Order: sequence, then C-alpha cells, then structure tokens
Amino acid sequence: MDFVTVGPMDGGPEQLEQQMRTALASLSTPAALAILYCPIDADAAAYARAIRAVTAAPLVGATTGGVAFTERGFTRTGVCVGLFGDANPAVVASMGRDLKRDARAAVAAALEPIMDRVNVKQKEHSLLILSDAFAADGEALLDIVRSSVPTHFRVFGGTAGDNWTFKGTRVILNEEVASDALVLAGPFTGVPFAAMARHGFSAVEGGREFEITAIDSNVLQSLDCGPAARVYRDELGRLGLLAPEADLVKAMAIYELGARTPFRQELKIRAPLGTNDDGAVILASSLPRRSAVRVVSSSPDKLVQAAHDVAQRVYRRLRGKPHGALVFDCAARLQLLTDRYGESVHAYRGDGTHPVLGMACYGEMLRVGGTSDGFHNTTAILAAW
Repeated sequence: MDFVTVGPMDGGPEQLEQQMRTALASLSTPAALAILYCPIDADAAAYARAIRAVTAAPLVGATTGGVAFTERGFTRTGVCVGLFGDANPAVVASMGRDLKRDARAAVAAALEPIMDRVNVKQKEHSLLILSDAFAADGEALLDIVRSSVPTHFRVFGGTAGDNWTFKGTRVILNEEVASDALVLAGPFTGVPFAAMARHGFSAVEGGREFEITAIDSNVLQSLDCGPAARVYRDELGRLGLLAPEADLVKAMAIYELGARTPFRQELKIRAPLGTNDDGAVILASSLPRRSAVRVVSSSPDKLVQAAHDVAQRVYRRLRGKPHGALVFDCAARLQLLTDRYGESVHAYRGDGTHPVLGMACYGEMLRVGGTSDGFHNTTAILAAW
C-alpha cells in the first residue's frame, strides 16, 4: 500500500484541506484510508470534515495523550494525518458504540462490515484498533477482539488520550467524534505488516516479586494477601525510593509494576493511576490473578534505546525497504522523556526513507499471529510494511 503523511501541522482545518489535496495528488493509487490524530482541545470534527472534503476514503482517528508525530517531527498542539493508497481499495472503517455497557456487542458491531470483506485466500490480514481509553479495560477489550477474528490476524493500535487531564478521550469515524466507543479499520489484506512492542523498563535491583492475590478488573486489591497500596509503599520504602510521608501516587508514576508472563521474557508493564480508600491500587488495565509482579523503573537513555530497538527489529523483519510505519507510543514515555522525546521520534524513522505516523496513547495493543502480546502501558508498538 502507498502511504503519505501530513504534518505536524498547527494551522486550522482550511490549511489541512489544502495540504491533504497535495498529499492525495502524491499517491500513485486511489485513497484507501485516512488516519487523523489531534489534541483533545482541537475541533476534531472540523479537521475531519476538512479531510472528507478532499477524499471519500474512510477516516479513523483519535485524540492524543499529548503528542502526534510524523517522520518530519512531532507536535503537542497541532494535527497529523496519514493517508493510505491502494490499487484496489478494500479497507472498511467502522465504529462500535456503548462500549461501557457491552464491550462484546460494540466489538461485534464494528467488526461485522470488516469481516464481510475478508479474502480467505489471502494469508496476510491486519486490523487497526483505536478506542476510548476510559470506556473499557484494554486487556479485556483486546481479548474480545482476539476471540472474534481468526488466529492469524495481526491486531494493533492504541487507546485515545486527553493530554494527561484524564477527563475523557475521543475517537473519530469519518465526521463523527465520539466517546464511549472504538473504531476499527481493516482488513489490510495482503499487506505484510511486521509489528513488535518494546518499553525499556526493567526490574529495580534488589526488588521482591509479589503475587497478585486479589484483583477485580483493573482494581488491584491485594499483593501477597496484603492491601496492595500498603505492600507497594513498603516495597518502595525498603528500596529507598519513597520517604515515609511522600506521595505514593507520584512515586508509582515513576516506579510502575512489571508482570512476568509465560509468553515473553520482557515484563508487561502496568501503570498505577491511583489508590482507593480501602488500600487498592487502580491500574491502567487488568492483570490475571496470581500473576507475579515487581517494581520496575527506566531512564531516558533506556527509553530512547527501546525506541531504537523496536524500530530496528521490525524493519529487519520486512521483505525489503519499508513503505511506511505506524507507531503507538505510550503517553507515559512522553512524560518521562520530556525534552528528549524528539530522540525517540527520530528513532522510529529508522533510515528515514519512509513515512511514519504516530501518537501518544494511554494504552497500546498488539496481537500478532496467535501470540499473546496483549495490552501494554509505557510501551512503544511499531507496525511497518
């Protein structure tokens, strides 16, 4: 598939419409799909209308966790767009609504028109997912999608953000901007996507391993049968990472939890978002009961190196030069990298010869070829073709 990007662009919808016309003219095949990323305070519907004024190709998008980027750089205040072209456009974009009430029904409604277009004779099928971050447990949502598509499907994407305000996120389908919803785009048939996740976190030296003994969805109630918040605080104190009267929530944002999984050597990261009065810890997504977890940490150098690693490993898997890449980069990485975030964006470009579109998410999703990569926090996912 052809791929071109627009942005970063800090102008209004009229300027975006002009730049979209130029991008559309540069495609050698008909437009097949557009992806729009914009800040939470932007008029997403106006930008969506500007894109749709130029092309009737389906449009999906999301509000970001603080940044969007292309191969030309990143923006905290502007928009970025990716435009796919295909000689035989077959990509369908659809929305599942009322995600909080019934996630399974929302996924089924969004998947139905996409699965009707699946060419069973093709071996390569991929699906893009963007979701309201607060409408469903990300791990549970991805499990529903996994169980609803063939095992060979590649599924990748992320949850929308709201620039660290945690008040509400939105997704986009054509000219509709909605919360409590997810959007899907696919099937990308015959496109040999390669995808991988990397985060750059590791267990804190001298840290203990704890068993999750009680958890309800994303509410971590107990570790080793003790109240999760107390056990967490005691461990950070023992490691010299938290003073007795210091704010636990702020410390947890830096020293998160890493879960050991049976499928991969790298720990799966879960970001704690807060605590309850009963001593529970609120996680960004769920983990299985009896999972083994420990405190993890990272540094800007390690985070940048993880960006280089994921780019190099994915690009090496491709058959020849990459045509383009999509990146779903956790907003927590943006917070931790601060003024070094541009180094991470530069790393995702690889050799810099192809277009790249990415955004900061509140959670990242990857499922490749029947594996259980799953839902991630503080992680970068790169999918290239």
